[in-house]
Amino acid sequence: MSTFIRSRLKAYQIQRLAIDLFGFCNAKCWYCPVKYIPQPESGMKQMPIEDVEKIFRKLIVERETPNGVVSPDFELFLTTHYSEVLLYKDFEKLLELAKHYGLKTFILSNGVNLTPEKLDIINKYTPSVIQEIALNIPAYENAEVWSKRSGFPAKRFDDVMTNLQNLHDHPVTRKLQGRVKLIVNGVNELSFKTGSLKKGPKFEELGIDLDMQTGEHQRQVDIATKLFPKFDVEKSDLIDRTGLIGQYITEEEYMKDRMKNRTVVGCQNWGDRNYEWLSVNSNGDAILCCNDYNFDYIFGNILEQELSEMWHSEKHVETIDRAYNNICTKCSASVTK
Repeated sequence: MSTFIRSRLKAYQIQRLAIDLFGFCNAKCWYCPVKYIPQPESGMKQMPIEDVEKIFRKLIVERETPNGVVSPDFELFLTTHYSEVLLYKDFEKLLELAKHYGLKTFILSNGVNLTPEKLDIINKYTPSVIQEIALNIPAYENAEVWSKRSGFPAKRFDDVMTNLQNLHDHPVTRKLQGRVKLIVNGVNELSFKTGSLKKGPKFEELGIDLDMQTGEHQRQVDIATKLFPKFDVEKSDLIDRTGLIGQYITEEEYMKDRMKNRTVVGCQNWGDRNYEWLSVNSNGDAILCCNDYNFDYIFGNILEQELSEMWHSEKHVETIDRAYNNICTKCSASVTK
């Protein structure tokens, strides 16, 4: 397997950056590990904007290097790993840096902190930097239901709905031309058929009724579509997050059955996360994938090492090999044979 991994690292280039600027989210959504497991303390700090620039520069230099580890087409970065980017203290400076280096990004948010002030900043960098806004909102009609599904106090529901209406009527939505998404996470029949979810008794204990059998998932999508016709309302299946959610709401043995007599050979989560993405936490640690919630698969530190050396290191090969036999076996996005 090590020879196979080395050959793929040489054959592929980094296409996208996933960077965790601020390892904290103020929500506890039912479909996210943050609700069930404390976030790692090692990644809870805010990344200094100077470190962000250092990472951007390294990627740009490598992008311009012939046969470098970064693709000549690289320009997109996402602020991920279970954090709320609108809480990042240098949010506007981040967008200014991205503009300076010719990079693009998406805004991924729960909507609570999408204040008029933040919206004005977003407008300033749309569409030159910001290519899309995606908001995870699990309910649209009732403060108590929204609170139960998002983990926020019910009194914040009116704030969210006001923020959504402000965005709906703002020039930002016109500029993005249909690339403002409301994502309603739920569970539908496809989740069960593909083996990405097998409902167990703990799912019932949560009292989260977004199962395809009741129609609640579609009902929330319909409400959102009626309230905000300019937005693209997306019905999203539950992603198990490599078993982190499954161990709380599904039958514990379901993924073992799925992987029986099969071997992981890759990933199909918007490209191969092991070979086409660089994922970095707020310490600068390079991890294999945004689904590595606990930072168990660190293969280097981009702030301390040269990118090309870190990428082709034996530590990287060994880490991918270890993941193929562990975390990747619990992921519905894994490619197996």
